[in-house]
Amino acid sequence: MDHIKVANGFKRGVQIVKDLLHSNKRHIVELLQWDDYKYAAFQYEFGLLWLKLEVKDPFVIDQFERSRIFWNWWKVEWHKRDVEMLNSRFAIQKFKMSTRLQIYHDLHDPHHLIAEGYLDDSYAQIINLITHESKKDKGDRAACM
Repeated sequence: MDHIKVANGFKRGVQIVKDLLHSNKRHIVELLQWDDYKYAAFQYEFGLLWLKLEVKDPFVIDQFERSRIFWNWWKVEWHKRDVEMLNSRFAIQKFKMSTRLQIYHDLHDPHHLIAEGYLDDSYAQIINLITHESKKDKGDRAACM
């Protein structure tokens, strides 16, 4: 019975995090006068650029690009930077739209992230997870043959 309570508590916790991510995304979209598509396209474009700048190996880039783990990690890291912007949103909303967009661009620019070592610590963790995922997928495919 206790494991059911724990599972339900975990599900509630996950839902709370999802709601927070969604709420913060809504605030960013509103602040930049974007729609969900523009937000997602920007996030995806910068994710691919970051991969190309940081990883450089086309095979690894292809693996990462198709990895749910990578994209979930990228979204969590993105959200952390979104929170930085939202913490200043009352000051930022007084700026012209072009200035807001430039601030947002600079906040997420892969060139800046790499130069500042912003993602270095969590990047090592994601490499291990994706490598493990890749080995597991190969093992699953071999078991099916």
